[in-house]
Amino acid sequence: MGYPAENVVNAALLAWEGAPREQVAAVADGARRGGFGGVHDTAVGALAVRDLADGHYRDAYHRLQPLIADPFLQVTPLQYPDYVEAAARAGRDDEARDTVTRLTRLADANDSPWCRGVAERCLALVTGGPDAEPHFRAALTTLGGTAAGMERGRTHLVYGEWLRRTKRRRDAKEQLYAALDAFDRSGAAIFAQRARAELLATGEHLAADERPDPHALTPREETIARLAATGQTNAEIAATLFVSPNTVDYHLRKVYQKLGVTSRPAGTAPPTSASPRSPPPTSARTSPRSTFRPSSSMAMTTRSCRSRWAGGVPPRSSRGRPARHRRRRTRCCTWAPSGSPSPDRCTTP
Repeated sequence: MGYPAENVVNAALLAWEGAPREQVAAVADGARRGGFGGVHDTAVGALAVRDLADGHYRDAYHRLQPLIADPFLQVTPLQYPDYVEAAARAGRDDEARDTVTRLTRLADANDSPWCRGVAERCLALVTGGPDAEPHFRAALTTLGGTAAGMERGRTHLVYGEWLRRTKRRRDAKEQLYAALDAFDRSGAAIFAQRARAELLATGEHLAADERPDPHALTPREETIARLAATGQTNAEIAATLFVSPNTVDYHLRKVYQKLGVTSRPAGTAPPTSASPRSPPPTSARTSPRSTFRPSSSMAMTTRSCRSRWAGGVPPRSSRGRPARHRRRRTRCCTWAPSGSPSPDRCTTP
C-alpha cells in the first residue's frame, strides 16, 4: 500500500490468524489516527470476512457499510464482493444490488477475470429463483482461469448453500466438497469449518477427520503454545510476536481449554517473570464467591438452612433442578463440622 513496512502493523493478517477482534480493531483505529487509512480499512475488512465465515452476516454488514459509504482509493473496490454477500444475507437487498451495479461496471471497464468472476457471483446472490444458477456457473468458469483459489472456493460454497436450499442435495454436496478442497488447499480454516457444517446439513456423513473439530488450535494458538512449551514467559512471547501479554494470556487460556490442561505444564515458564504470590494465611476469610467445597462431614450451621437442606442434599424444583431462591441462601451461610452449635441466623463467612 506504499507504506514503509517498519511503520505498519499488518492488522489484516492478525485478523486472519484469529487474533481477538478487539485487538485487531484497536490496531486498526491506531493506524487510522496515524494516517494509514488503507491499513485501517483492510483490517476492518478482514474482520468482516471472519464474520462472513462464521455466518455473522449482520456483523459483517455493519463493519463494511461505513467503508463502502466512505471509499478509500484502491482498497474499497476489493471489498465490494464481501459487502454484497453480507448485505444480501442480512436482508439489505437494495444496497447489495447497488454495489453489484458498481462492481459490474468495474468489470466492464477493466476486463479483469477476477472482477468479472466475483461480479457474477454477486449477481447470483442478489438474483432470486432459478435465474441465479447461470451466474453461479459463469462465476466458476471465469474464476477457473485465475489463481484466485479462495474466490473459487467461496463461489463453490455459496453455490452449494443455494443448491441445498433448493432441495438439490446431490448437486449441493458436489459444490461443497469442491469448496472444502479449495479451502484446505488455501489454508482457510475459517471457511472450511463453514463448508463442513453445510455438508453435515445436507445429511452427509463426514469422516471423523473431516468433521469440524472444536478442539483444533488456530495457527496463532499453535504458535503461542509452541513458544510457551520452550519456557518463554508471556512477556517474552508477546515481544516475539509483537502483541500484548494480555493477548498471549487470552490465547493460552483457549489452548488450555481445548487441550484439557488446567494449569501451565511443569517445565514451562510462569505467565510473567514476576515471582508468584504467596498463599493467603489460613485464617483469611473466604470470599462468598470462592470455590470452597464442603466435605460430607460438614453441615450448614444455621437452623433455617439445615431444615431446608436435610441430609446435606439441596432441594429440587418440580423440574428436577435446584430451586433458584434456595440455592442463593447458601451464599450467606457458613459450614462447620457436624454436631457443632448453630447460630440463630445466617452469618456471612
